[in-house]
Amino acid sequence: MNVTSQGAGFQPTTRRALMKGALAAPAALVGAPALASTDTPIMQLFREFEDMEGRINDHATSSEEADRLYPILRNLEDRMAEEPVTCLADLAAKVLALTTLRDEVGSIYDPGVLAECEALVKGAAQ
Repeated sequence: MNVTSQGAGFQPTTRRALMKGALAAPAALVGAPALASTDTPIMQLFREFEDMEGRINDHATSSEEADRLYPILRNLEDRMAEEPVTCLADLAAKVLALTTLRDEVGSIYDPGVLAECEALVKGAAQ
């Protein structure tokens, strides 16, 4: 290749640079717009889910009341599962809701993934 015909300061693109750019492109697309909407159907259901989960886990809630509320919580999970994901926060909310037993059953789920999902949901809610 004749570098002088390309002009001064020309540096050919290496395969490594092309691959690095290709890998970075999707990350650039996942910025603020992916988390922008906090009013998606999934996020609305997730807020209801969190409230219901909080009521069930509240020490002031009787066992009978918790037993009455538990099917409502499961219904919210089912409704979230049926909704299509529109952003990363939706996906994170679904994962968090569908792994609600993570505290009771131990570490069957990757705690790092759950922490990332919690961060995405909190970021979308701000």
